[in-house]
Amino acid sequence: MRAKKIAECINSDKNIKSAKVEIFFKIIDDQPNHPDYYETVKNSLFSISWEVNWAGHSVYKINSDEWTYEDVQKLLLKHKVDLDHDWFLIL
Repeated sequence: MRAKKIAECINSDKNIKSAKVEIFFKIIDDQPNHPDYYETVKNSLFSISWEVNWAGHSVYKINSDEWTYEDVQKLLLKHKVDLDHDWFLIL
């Protein structure tokens, strides 16, 4: 997201106290002989969420457990999603 203030991501309705985004991931195994087919790796589903309030306080979660931004970044980098170099934009 690109905003001068993170609170700008929240709807201007003052009854709304925060904004939240949650993305679900799963690890897949591409099948080399079948380019349109893949298999999901068992127990690989995970989610990452980010919530921000009007004061600009952010909370990051991995599978509903609170983590730091750095922890989220490390997890994504482990799966070849690099937030520093905008590699996620090509997904």
